[in-house]
Amino acid sequence: MVFERVYTDELTSYGRCMPQGSAWKGFIATLAILNFIALIIVNVQAYHARSINDELSESKYIGLVTLSMFQIFIVGVPLLVIVYNDPS
Repeated sequence: MVFERVYTDELTSYGRCMPQGSAWKGFIATLAILNFIALIIVNVQAYHARSINDELSESKYIGLVTLSMFQIFIVGVPLLVIVYNDPS
């Protein structure tokens, strides 16, 4: 990673870290795989807990949240690939 400062005018600027090489792809792939595995484990645990009394069970809500996370994962990964070369 290389820090780069971008000046927008005389008084303002912002900094960003730019990746070098292809090592960042492995890092992002590892994070995506771990996130996907965590979603699977959470759904399996919620499925096992479905028979618990409704007063104590939150598996419906956990299922809805993980479904939402899965949708974000399915939409987000291709979107990141599409906009990688055109950040504006």
